[in-house]
Amino acid sequence: NGYCRSEGCVAIIMMRSSNAKRVYSTVIHGGTNTDGYKEQGVTFPSGNEQKKLIHRVYKEAGIDPKDVIYVEAHGTGTKVGDLQEINAIFEAIGKNRNKDNPLLVGSVKSNMGHPEPTAGLAAVAKIILAMEKGVIPANLHFNNASLDIPGLHDGRLKVVDKSMELPDGLVGINSFGFGGSNVHMILKPHSIRFVHIPKSDVRLLHCCARTQEGLDKLLSQVEEYAKMPDFVSLMNNVCNQPATGFPYRGYRIVNSENKIQETQQIINYETRPIWYIFSGMGTQWQGMGKDLMKLNTFKKSILKCTEALKDTDINVYDMIMNSDENTYENVIKSFVGLVSIQVGLVDILKFIGVEPDGIIGHSVGELGCGYADGCLTAEEAVLAAYWRGKCVIDAELPAGGMAAVGLSWEEAKLMCPDDVVAACHNAEDTVTISGPKSKVADFVSDLKQQGIFAKEVNSSNVAFHSHYMAQIAPNLKNALTKVIKYPRQRSPRWISSSISQENWNTKLAKYSSADYHVNNLVNPVLFQEASSHVPYNAITIEVSPHCLLQAILKRSLSSNCAFIGLMKRNYPNNLEFFLSNIGKCYLNGMTLNINKLFPEVQYPVLRSTPSIAPLIHWDHSQQWHVPEAKDFTTGSGQSNAVASYIIDVSPSSEDYYLRDHCIDGRVLYPATGYLLLAWKTLAKIRGLPYQQIPVVFEDVTIHRATVLPSQGNVTLEVCLAPTTGIFEVSESHQLRASGKVEITDESLQLLDVLKDEEGNTVDTELLELPGSDVYKELRLRGYDYGANFQGIVRAGNSGNHGWLTWNDNWVSFTDTMLQIQMLQQPGRSLRLPTRIRSIRIDPVEHLKRVICEQGGKTEVKVTVGTYTNRCIAGGIEIYDLHTTVAPRRQLQQTSSNFGRYIFVPYDEKQIMSDDLKLVNYQQVCEKYALDLLCQVKETCQYQQKMLNSGKLSMVVNDDVKKYMNDPEYGLIKILHAIYNLEVSTSFTKDVQDVLSLNSDLMQNDKLLSVLTTGRYLKYCLDVVMENMPSMQMKIVEVRGSGLYSKVIPILNSSQPMLQLKYILSGQSEKVMSLKEEEFAYTMTKWDLSESPPGDVNSSDLVIAEGLARVSNIPSALSNISSALIEGGFLLLHERTINFTTPAVLEFISQDMSNECYLEQQYEMFLSEDQWATVLESANFEIVSQKSDGLQSTLFLCRKRVSFNEKSFILSVNGANFKWVDTLNKAISNYQGKPMKEKIWLLVNGAVDSGIVGMLNCLKQEPGGNRLRCIFNASLENDAKLLDLGDKTLKKIMQQDLVMNIYRDGKWGSFHHVPFSTSTQSSTILTPHAYVNILTRGDLSSLKWIASPLRYATSESLGQSKEICNVYYASLNFRDIMLATGKLPPDALPGMSLFLRNVTFHGILLDALFEGDNPDWQLVYHLVSQGIVSGAVQPLKTTVFAHDNVEGAFRFMAQGKHIGKVLIQVCSEESGCVTVPSPVQIPAISRSVCHPKKTYIITGGLGGFGLELANWLVERVVGGTVPQKVAFYLSTLDTFLAQQHPVVSSYVLPDASNYVMSEEAPTKRRTLVDSIAHILGVEDPSTLNPTTTLGDLGLDSLMGVEIRQTLERDYNIVMTMHDIRQLTMNKLKSSCKDNCLDKR
Repeated sequence: NGYCRSEGCVAIIMMRSSNAKRVYSTVIHGGTNTDGYKEQGVTFPSGNEQKKLIHRVYKEAGIDPKDVIYVEAHGTGTKVGDLQEINAIFEAIGKNRNKDNPLLVGSVKSNMGHPEPTAGLAAVAKIILAMEKGVIPANLHFNNASLDIPGLHDGRLKVVDKSMELPDGLVGINSFGFGGSNVHMILKPHSIRFVHIPKSDVRLLHCCARTQEGLDKLLSQVEEYAKMPDFVSLMNNVCNQPATGFPYRGYRIVNSENKIQETQQIINYETRPIWYIFSGMGTQWQGMGKDLMKLNTFKKSILKCTEALKDTDINVYDMIMNSDENTYENVIKSFVGLVSIQVGLVDILKFIGVEPDGIIGHSVGELGCGYADGCLTAEEAVLAAYWRGKCVIDAELPAGGMAAVGLSWEEAKLMCPDDVVAACHNAEDTVTISGPKSKVADFVSDLKQQGIFAKEVNSSNVAFHSHYMAQIAPNLKNALTKVIKYPRQRSPRWISSSISQENWNTKLAKYSSADYHVNNLVNPVLFQEASSHVPYNAITIEVSPHCLLQAILKRSLSSNCAFIGLMKRNYPNNLEFFLSNIGKCYLNGMTLNINKLFPEVQYPVLRSTPSIAPLIHWDHSQQWHVPEAKDFTTGSGQSNAVASYIIDVSPSSEDYYLRDHCIDGRVLYPATGYLLLAWKTLAKIRGLPYQQIPVVFEDVTIHRATVLPSQGNVTLEVCLAPTTGIFEVSESHQLRASGKVEITDESLQLLDVLKDEEGNTVDTELLELPGSDVYKELRLRGYDYGANFQGIVRAGNSGNHGWLTWNDNWVSFTDTMLQIQMLQQPGRSLRLPTRIRSIRIDPVEHLKRVICEQGGKTEVKVTVGTYTNRCIAGGIEIYDLHTTVAPRRQLQQTSSNFGRYIFVPYDEKQIMSDDLKLVNYQQVCEKYALDLLCQVKETCQYQQKMLNSGKLSMVVNDDVKKYMNDPEYGLIKILHAIYNLEVSTSFTKDVQDVLSLNSDLMQNDKLLSVLTTGRYLKYCLDVVMENMPSMQMKIVEVRGSGLYSKVIPILNSSQPMLQLKYILSGQSEKVMSLKEEEFAYTMTKWDLSESPPGDVNSSDLVIAEGLARVSNIPSALSNISSALIEGGFLLLHERTINFTTPAVLEFISQDMSNECYLEQQYEMFLSEDQWATVLESANFEIVSQKSDGLQSTLFLCRKRVSFNEKSFILSVNGANFKWVDTLNKAISNYQGKPMKEKIWLLVNGAVDSGIVGMLNCLKQEPGGNRLRCIFNASLENDAKLLDLGDKTLKKIMQQDLVMNIYRDGKWGSFHHVPFSTSTQSSTILTPHAYVNILTRGDLSSLKWIASPLRYATSESLGQSKEICNVYYASLNFRDIMLATGKLPPDALPGMSLFLRNVTFHGILLDALFEGDNPDWQLVYHLVSQGIVSGAVQPLKTTVFAHDNVEGAFRFMAQGKHIGKVLIQVCSEESGCVTVPSPVQIPAISRSVCHPKKTYIITGGLGGFGLELANWLVERVVGGTVPQKVAFYLSTLDTFLAQQHPVVSSYVLPDASNYVMSEEAPTKRRTLVDSIAHILGVEDPSTLNPTTTLGDLGLDSLMGVEIRQTLERDYNIVMTMHDIRQLTMNKLKSSCKDNCLDKR
């Protein structure tokens, strides 16, 4: 009844059986014929032709059809088809059979349907599975045989209608197709099926995969087959693949009791060099090599070495197999055993396909080097080892010893006692010494006492590589001459460790001779020098009985190296250790034939060996475009291929390197990246690896940049027409790049541009710049490339040639080709590529041109044709690159903090006593407090005592009101709130609530916080930091005073590198009710009446406020002292004068029933002098004291340290600087002495000595924390340091401050003090000024700016120029366009009209006034005559005053004016004045260079120096108006306008760095802030809220970044037109309505 149609996909791999490692079935023979045209029609089968075919096939193969046990028929189930086919099979194969031996038949179509084109291969697949499993699957749906097929009825044919065992024999497959084609094939099963006999031998299994998950699954799945040698061998063979396709590798030791396996991803696919390291003495041990005897190759090597020593008394095989603890005490056996094992290990490595690229030996290990290098045979190596040991024993040397010590080579040679020498230079900090045993032991003991590592090593009582070896040299040479009869030349890969590099060209060094190996014994081992030649990425294999040198190698070599040891002393099973490290070799990218280590498996493998294919897992991480119906065209139209690529620059992504493509502060997707995506897409269509196909790009256009976000990803879609090669790259349906790409059939002929087209035009005198200088120059233009895109190694300063780094990255490499062409562009503008006529890439040719430099770096030569506009590097040519000037961002960094460096006295009194407003406020508060007290108490007997006056003066309401609305005066608000409370039984509780709720007002009150919110708190903290030994600081704040909110910001802003631990403590578990603030702290419980808890001990600084309230101040101070480290600080803020107000508040908030309590509260407070006495009694030195004179005093105290008489005092006066050597020796001599012994530098009468800066530098050096300074910095003439009597000097030393500066009668130190940089603070009056905008596009930033004409003279201007006096200045629309940002500064108006086929006739009136134009005189006369005659009339004008420039610009920007808009600079005189009076205009100061002076830039300023020099050139008279320079240069104007000799500027990290704990909240950036940041506006509140973004100077790059920000981060989709129409008001509204805040 026919068949159903189905689909099938079958792949069959065929190869010669002699080469096959696995065989499923063998094709004995096959044939085909066709019956062609038939009367019955083309679809009608011909049974006669099928029978002929079957007869012919078996006859040609010489096979008796009786040997066929089963035929897989075509079996379509049709009446005609089955009849013709089965009868043909019956006649040809089954006719001579009987029902006891029927021919079995069946068809797979009953199981799966008719797959039509794959029907024949589906039948083959069924037979292969049947042969592999030994079972024929049932033919389904067979019920009754056709009466027209007699063979099915008489039993000579049988349909397999039930699954059955497949008998042994041949199988025939029959198939025919539409049109009369007939096929018959004979298959033979591989062999009879064997059951595997499990082998429990330990074996090494390698696995590789495309993903880590696939590798882990593979390793777990192979475990059940581990005992099948055929499977293990096959897996090892299959997994020996290049790492490029299978970067994840793993190994497993199978059949082991221990589960030993390891995996690793190969990141770099380059071939890594392999280096052998041969160790020397000290690696021998009992039992070494015994486990490896199970490896046949190793055993043969040992027997070979045994045979070499048959004439001696040593049997190597027996020695290894039966060694005991005394065996290797014999130096001969040590040498022989060590070298024999090295020979065996080298033979194994060579047998599995390992060849070293480099060889180094340590001491006797150089015999192993000789064997690995082919310079010595195994017999020569082991005999040389024998005679080396024999000569040592025969010499009967004195007992010698050796030891490893932690010294450098030079230190060891200097410190070794007599007869003890530095024998082996192992590493920079490790040396082996050699000499008499007793002296070595004594020296080791001395070193240990000094805290230096030292350990004796077992050298069999022989002092190798010492002068004792000279006695052995003659006998050893005679013996070795007989062994090494024909010295062979050493290859370059063998790096000598016994001959210094400068002597490598001598005859001694060139040959592996007897002399060479004698020299090895008698000279030091220069292993450190030899190992320095190991490449940075080498795989080092230590070939020795024990991996002794691993620690040394890991310290000496690059961390990129792999470190592998093959054997290990006393390891439980050294065979497993060896195999696991061979596995590590595989993990590091080596190709190994490890099957040779084990008994050979005969291929092809047995039939039941599990298949490997199902165990291999696919890598599904790559996303492929799934086409939909709409992606396919109908009719004759062509189909486009669309591929999507997700670009993710997160650290875990392979695209992370793109973060280094930073242009002007933005991370842009590289233009060359679009080309790579098109290249990859074309390769996918053709089914080829893109790295192997040469391509040509034509007419490439970069339409718009793609800004990559720091978080999230970008999806780029490539649409490519396979027929034409035209491609488009888009993002969010916006076209980014387009062009044409095609595969070229011819190899690209890329020639050197300079040689081919420009001849020898290269100016050899031009400079060649290193890459660092090139990127300094590019950085000045706005290219902020990171390391991955800094590929220019060096380049000519003309930009026409150079060398580029090749790091296997096509995007970054081709980008560097664009970069080097930027160097040829004039000026320093920022340019982006927009068009490229063609790019040709031949990857195969490219790799041929890559040059490997020393150190493993790969470089490619690049040349640029100046006249042809071609750039060629390696196999890449870029022709006709066009670039476009891109606008620069205005702001790319957080605003700077500016400071001046001034002298600050340690003691400052009456700081605010001259502030009359604050004095008056203090008096008002005091009166108000007394008035409040009167409301509460009926008697005022205590008030007069508080006022120290016999007459009471009450507050006036007007005095209170004037402070109530000022946020700086919070105390008066608190008094007012309490004053209005109802006096009741709950009054005290109500007062406490008011004080608690308004604690912020109290903390920030101007009177109470003069010393804690101003610079005085910073001064004290600066002193503490100046005296800290490191940038780690632990601060404890006691009693929950709340100063943390002021201290932490000060420290974070002034010390951004400080690692701060801040602890808040109080008497209760809940220290205080803290508001959510962005500060990191921890909280703990500490009652000051008790000893400090453990977490506050060892504090550097304790901060306290209001200690007067504690019951026992001396006890509290004592406990605070206990919590401090020696020399720690206490910062104390206390009320020390005018106690009335705090006493009243204390009284009314506590128990008012006790009438004596008020007086007690008053008397609780201490004066400054009283506090000084208390603090000094508590063992504190007051080092700084700040008093506001109105309320409080800030005490900075230091925990007293014991005075040390041994301190060294050095006078550093004098300009000859002879004292520098004395200071240097003093610092060196004081190393190791107690830190209490200080070095004091005394400077008297040399104000410009530079001692402050020098000391700040020396503090960072070793030993610098013991330096102190006493410096007379008085500014008075002939000022001398005060007489430092014993008492004064002792007090200075007792305080132990680093800086003790004396200036004009006061002691102090220098500090950075912030100063304002606002435009008002830098405004000066000047007669020379011009108008410009400070923020591009923001008319509110229009300001008058001081002009460089202040230095202009008639000489500098020249005879043809003079300074004119401006009365009125007119505006034109170009001024408006520039100011509003609608035109870049260098743009010409109207250029866009050229795109509209408009013809222009330019009339430039200003050209008439050029110096060489004679027509201006004619114009002058015509205009003059016109004025006199009245023909020339002035236009209608609108005049604005010079202080209303913004109004003039805004008026003209509206376009409603008639005539001219003028700015009146100065008033016209009433009469004729010969010389106009100069007008002084307030303008922002701009520092300029005097044309008659020379400016020298000092210091290593790098790229900043280049820009600074350019900036200075632009600031000379006669230069152009300075254009925008990098933001850091803008600070120079501020600096040069200051009156202070030393100023500073620094930029803090992002404010989020303040958040130092997980619990602290994170700052959020609003939508408005995000957009303002892109526009380069620091403070969006300064912008006009109704001004559109277009009017603010929105350029194309800004527009792209804003649109992407809106879509990705805020889910707002807008057109570019709508974005240009946005205003700040609209953005704020969107932010408020949609809650679009972003973290």
